[in-house]
Amino acid sequence: AGASPYGALDMAGNVDEWVTDWYDPAYYSASPLNDPPGPSAGTEKVARGGNWGASARALRTSSRGRFTPTLTDAGTGFRCAR
Repeated sequence: AGASPYGALDMAGNVDEWVTDWYDPAYYSASPLNDPPGPSAGTEKVARGGNWGASARALRTSSRGRFTPTLTDAGTGFRCAR
């Protein structure tokens, strides 16, 4: 019914979702293999998932974009999780 194997819904195509990580284009080349914590600082944040105005290629949970923390638009949001 649209849920992921973990029970999460609307993981792509709704809004780009801000995540805690700062953006670093080279981070994954030197990060831990499992559960990388992300860079400790930066100037741009990571957003994932693709939004309703994105190309089909960007509509996937592994899609990774970058935005300044002050960005506000209709295609960016966040997910409340526990």
